Amino acid sequence: MDNVPQRVREIGARRLRLKAELRNVDSELRSLLPTARESMTHEDIRSATGLSVPTIRLWSMK
Repeated sequence: MDNVPQRVREIGARRLRLKAELRNVDSELRSLLPTARESMTHEDIRSATGLSVPTIRLWSMK
């Protein structure tokens, strides 16, 4: 059990990196979705990204 604090730090650092990466990816998707909606349906985008339809609608507004 001596390594528990170290594991918490490692996993916590990984979690923080992943959250930062997700913010960056979300930002990229937000900028692409208005244009993507011209050639993709809500369902196409949902299946490709895992975003909900309400989020797709919101992020697709020009």
